Amino acid sequence: MAALALRMDAAWAQLRPATPFVLFDLVWVTPAAQGQQPPCSRLLMLELPRDWTTGDAAAVLLTGSPDDETAARRVAAALLAEQAGVLHYPSGPAESCTNRDVDQVAEVLGALRTLRRESGAGVVVAIGFGGTGAAATDAVREEIASRHLGAGGPRLAAGAARDATGHWRFRGGATPPPPEEHWHVRAPRLCQALAGPGGTPDAAACLAALRGAPGGTATALPPRR
Repeated sequence: MAALALRMDAAWAQLRPATPFVLFDLVWVTPAAQGQQPPCSRLLMLELPRDWTTGDAAAVLLTGSPDDETAARRVAAALLAEQAGVLHYPSGPAESCTNRDVDQVAEVLGALRTLRRESGAGVVVAIGFGGTGAAATDAVREEIASRHLGAGGPRLAAGAARDATGHWRFRGGATPPPPEEHWHVRAPRLCQALAGPGGTPDAAACLAALRGAPGGTATALPPRR
């Protein structure tokens, strides 16, 4: 636990200067794994815009290497500027856990479950970097999500994957989020946020995948409650 605290302090110190209006929280996340040996929970960092409230958007950022972390920090800053919370998830087993299996899709869906049911997030997207990218887009598939979270469990609105060259792939959810989550507004803003810091995704392809439409522009979100 002491080692964990030191790593969290170092991460906070690294993030604070660039994000002065962000709140930090620590949340326990358990992978939504399917197996005889249950996975261990991990304590992860959740960044929230200062005015973030229940029902606002959030993203799971899954990383697997130091290079992934560098790209993820730039994407996180852009998402926070769009009033989305960011859960940082370095893929891997929990310390001192006897179960050393790593199911990255289960990690993504466990994070989704925590954000929706415990943190109160509305629309949630998953973004995977490098070797974790496939997990972020596969977790959107209905047959996979239902196997891990059940027929009535929470679902990702979309998944995005960034490879080492900065190329992006996207997958939209099988069922659009309810109108009160404002996905029609948030989808183009997500594409806009990813375009600057994390590569150069094709805006039309991004929107077509995330919102099921050939085009659109980023518009204002509803006034703060």
